[in-house]
Amino acid sequence: MINTYYEVLGKAYSALYQFIKLYDISTKEYSYHDFFTFQTEQNQIEVLTHHFRNNSVSGLFINNKEGISISYEKSHPTTRQNFTKCHELGHFMLKHSGGYFTENNVNNNELEDLKEIEANFYSAFILMPDIVLLQKIGYENKTFNSVMFELEVSQEALHNKLMDTLQYKCNLNRKLALNIVMNYRKGNNHAILKYLSLIKENIISEYYQIQYSPEEKLLKLMKEKNFISNFDMKELNDDEFKQQIKNKFNHIGAWGYYDKGKSISYAFDKNKLADKQALQKAKTILILKH
Repeated sequence: MINTYYEVLGKAYSALYQFIKLYDISTKEYSYHDFFTFQTEQNQIEVLTHHFRNNSVSGLFINNKEGISISYEKSHPTTRQNFTKCHELGHFMLKHSGGYFTENNVNNNELEDLKEIEANFYSAFILMPDIVLLQKIGYENKTFNSVMFELEVSQEALHNKLMDTLQYKCNLNRKLALNIVMNYRKGNNHAILKYLSLIKENIISEYYQIQYSPEEKLLKLMKEKNFISNFDMKELNDDEFKQQIKNKFNHIGAWGYYDKGKSISYAFDKNKLADKQALQKAKTILILKH
């Protein structure tokens, strides 16, 4: 199971930590909502509620020719809904094969069971990232209930996340890990602070190793503006990067303009600006900057 844990951790944090850095989100203020909304909107995933009489299905993930959708039981507590939504998103982000997945149905297929375990890990990583738990517990010394409330998770979800962290990252046996978590829940945080301090550098290293790419930065800026130049993003000075962008994204134009020894490189949303309009903007900026 430890291999599954770290495999999902790598995939979850690669996307999440890039997002946190790209959008300059503070670990003090982190909430899963921004990342969830970003991914569902970017990937055109419809998010719905459903209701079954006996509440037997917490969540549904459907991916077929009609599109991609996530739905969750509307009568469940908000904390349960949060976990379910991130669980179902996990099926998509982890590229699980299959047209649909249901959470809470009895399933005897070992491969499908593994996918559900992976989706549970993914949900926990998105709702309660290690770098955020280090901030709240290790640095701010917050109580179990405070962390649970701020991250909008259930007692069970936070309990299980801390158990996983202690067992897989601190290499503790289940009995010792359980004792530490139960003491923390009762208000005694001495042991959990001790073990978090032992893995602090590992958690920080995981966080700083992940960086967003120039391409992701450009896409973010293009969502905020219709036009950007090398004054917004120096990477646009690279002709190879501009060509890469044009080849990969049909809706983005990327060019350079030169006049009397002065130059500007720029990119623009072709759905919002014509080539001539973009060029005029580039000329205006070049005049103002020199």
